Amino acid sequence: MGYTDRKIWPDIVKRIKERFDYTRCSLKAKMIFIYIFASILPILFLSIVSFKYYSDNLTVKINDLVEYNLIHTKGRIETTVNSYKHICYRIASDSEIIKLVKNINEGTELESATASNKLKNKFAGYSFLNSDIRSIAFMNQNHEVVFYDKKLDTLIGSIWSNEKFNKKIYNSSINSSSNITLMPSSVQSDSVYTNTCLLNLAIPIRDLIKPKIYGIIVIGIDADVIENICNPDYGNRQKRLVGTYSFIVNDSGEIISFLDKELIGKTIYDYIGSNYNDKNIFESFIKQAPLFENKPFILNEKRIDELGWTIINIVDKDGLFRDLYFFRTILILLGTIIIIFSLTVILLYSSSFTKSVQKIINAMNMVQKGDLSVQVELKDKDEIATIGDNFNKMVQTISDLLKKVTAQGIYINEVTRKHKEAEIKALQAQINPHFIYNTLDCINWMAIDKKEYEISQMLKKLANILRYTISNINIMVKVREEIEWLEQYVYLQQVRFNNCFEYEVQIDDRTHDYYIHKLLLQPFIENSIIHGFEDCKKGGRLLVTVSLMDADYLVFHIEDNGKGISKDKLENIRSKISSNYDVIDESIGISNVYNRMRMYYDDRGKVEIFSEENIGTTVLLYIPIN
Repeated sequence: MGYTDRKIWPDIVKRIKERFDYTRCSLKAKMIFIYIFASILPILFLSIVSFKYYSDNLTVKINDLVEYNLIHTKGRIETTVNSYKHICYRIASDSEIIKLVKNINEGTELESATASNKLKNKFAGYSFLNSDIRSIAFMNQNHEVVFYDKKLDTLIGSIWSNEKFNKKIYNSSINSSSNITLMPSSVQSDSVYTNTCLLNLAIPIRDLIKPKIYGIIVIGIDADVIENICNPDYGNRQKRLVGTYSFIVNDSGEIISFLDKELIGKTIYDYIGSNYNDKNIFESFIKQAPLFENKPFILNEKRIDELGWTIINIVDKDGLFRDLYFFRTILILLGTIIIIFSLTVILLYSSSFTKSVQKIINAMNMVQKGDLSVQVELKDKDEIATIGDNFNKMVQTISDLLKKVTAQGIYINEVTRKHKEAEIKALQAQINPHFIYNTLDCINWMAIDKKEYEISQMLKKLANILRYTISNINIMVKVREEIEWLEQYVYLQQVRFNNCFEYEVQIDDRTHDYYIHKLLLQPFIENSIIHGFEDCKKGGRLLVTVSLMDADYLVFHIEDNGKGISKDKLENIRSKISSNYDVIDESIGISNVYNRMRMYYDDRGKVEIFSEENIGTTVLLYIPIN
């Protein structure tokens, strides 16, 4: 934070405190504040706390109910899947089926075709053990498939037309540590049904005598079976008081059951970004595949360890709190009506009560702007009316006194103006006239001895100096004009003193167009040259620097490396400056500048002098900008 920022922030805080300062508020505002803090805020706080308590309590009860429902759903799913597993074991251990798959793998082409037809018939018989079985298939290690499907007769359009899926389910079943592998299939668009997907139970089929695997048996169950267990009667969800839905994901993130069939068989990681952790992975997925149109929801989950599945249940929070929200809306509307009615009564009462006070305040504001003809007229005869009458008398008295003071002030100002003009003219007339005579004499000798054109240059600068000094002595000039005049003045002094010193100006570009009174710097420049470089042959240096200080002051820094001022003499000069002496005996020039600065700038202008003998002298002039 910069210096400017450190100055601005306290001002901003101060203004905010002033704007919201209770003691500065109107009587009407104070009555409204009292009503708000005494009535509205307690009611509002009580309403918020009550709503939070009932909503949290309702959430806990709903979570308990959902937990109970999830346990029940878990049991039904385990029972259903176990029944299908039992059918898998029966098929995989059927000696006739084992013989047929052996002929398919190892027999001749005719034997393989005959075995395939018989195997389909066997699968058809098993498929009718349970109406939810959609298909039964055999797949060998070459991924050749023999299947029976209740809806399809050809391989085209079935899940077995997807080689990637075939390899995946075969490898998963063969390499699985458990006997039966459960795997969902993605959406299939066949010629009979569209958006159909299956839950596949795969089990390796082995030789009953030799430890040899012939392939796998896959039972395809319609995914709606699991969906209906998780969400019974979900089709009538519009009639439900609370919207809720459950879906299943396995340990690999694959979606087993979901409302949108397009997502079954895919992983939830395909729909969420990288900004998640184990705690919010399901929330991230639900937001990417919204079920309640991005409304807030409550999430619960239940794991089925035996299957490696997790049931995720989400509850529509808006539907859950619909009645509570309705009650809150009624409460807000009722509270708003009460507040508006109460504020109306307070405003009517306070307006009647403060009407007289406002008249007096308006009259005071007019007096503050300079209108002393204002009078307050009040109809009531209470204490406020007494204040109004006394105010009228006070304003009349002030008006009479102001007329007298104005008449006296005109006379005093005229006398003061003439006195200051006389003092300024007298002070400016004290500039040492010997400078002009010595300079002319020097120019004359140069013309006689050297016969150079430098005489013309010196004459021009001298003419400029005389013109600048004599004309319009009371006006203010820009800093650039004063510095240009000083350069001409110093040039002549350099020639006069045989260039025994160098002169340098360093000026801040921002100061060029600021205004100062004429001839404030010249006496200090003259002292540095005449007294500082007295008896100097070479090596003298005079530096003038102009800068800004805090955007409030112009600072003129005059420094030389001359003879300097003795310690006693310097202390004498400083004490007379600090004591506001009108004349400093040691230097008419310093006295001239100091007294002029007092006239022009009062106590805002400052002069500081620093010096050491045989080292040099530094003078600092602080000129206020405004």
